[in-house]
Amino acid sequence: MGEIRLTDDDKDRKYRIRINEDGEEELEVIQPEEEPQEEELIGFQVDDDEETTPEEQSELMEAARAEQERLAREEAKKNIEKAKAKIQEGDNEFALVALDAAQQAWDEEWEIYTLKAELLTNYFTDFSKLEEVVSLQDGYKKFVPEEQKQIQRGKYAGTVSKMAAEQRSLADSTNEENEAKKAERRVRFKAQRNKALRNFLFAFVPFVILLCVAIGFSTVMFSQGGGVLFVLPIVFFALAAIALIISIILLRPLVKYINRLRLNERNKSTAIGRTYIECSERAELFDELYNMLMYSEPVKEEAAAVTEDTAEEN
Repeated sequence: MGEIRLTDDDKDRKYRIRINEDGEEELEVIQPEEEPQEEELIGFQVDDDEETTPEEQSELMEAARAEQERLAREEAKKNIEKAKAKIQEGDNEFALVALDAAQQAWDEEWEIYTLKAELLTNYFTDFSKLEEVVSLQDGYKKFVPEEQKQIQRGKYAGTVSKMAAEQRSLADSTNEENEAKKAERRVRFKAQRNKALRNFLFAFVPFVILLCVAIGFSTVMFSQGGGVLFVLPIVFFALAAIALIISIILLRPLVKYINRLRLNERNKSTAIGRTYIECSERAELFDELYNMLMYSEPVKEEAAAVTEDTAEEN
């Protein structure tokens, strides 16, 4: 088989020129890759020779979906059991991998979320992976039974509440220090900006005046036959040009100090400001974790109505 050289292709088909064993070039059409077929439902198969009604096809698809769900649940439960076994052995990293596999197979198993929350925090003693724990809140709120939520709430809500309060206090104290330093810099930067503005205006205002005078003289420079009226516009235009150059030079420090004032108000522009942002975001994550643990399913309207009717009857 000789060397293969790719040439051109288009949206419909691709070609290539290959050199065969005799050393001759020949044109070969590259067949397009087949598009991946959609995943078929397990157990859903209709015989071409057998006529089925739409209702029967719907029932078959429903049965196939139920079978897929059953298999997915079994797979998830197997991985949860593997995770529990690894937890007993002290291998929490492998347990997390098994729980990830269980969540991928069937994410409605409530033990996935309770076990993950405990493993990621080392049973709520290490919050270095706090953001990852908070990402479990949707599944935790939706799938964990209320009695299990109460168990976790009793174990860990107090710790999380304490950590949230400490983090919020740290964020507040950091913010006070940050605002005090911003206020101190603001006074200095405003003074520098005002000085630069004053210097700029000392040059820019004369430029505007000289330019207006030069334009005024230029409108009458030829009305009386030249002389002084011819020279004056040139002189004033030259003075205006000098004032403009000085204005441009003095504009740079003005822009610099205006930019400093703007950056001073941004927390991300200073180390203490970035520390405050991190503390504040972490405090919000603790609040979200606490809300996750304290979440209870809302009472349905129908159940509430039945309860009220029963109370009225009694």
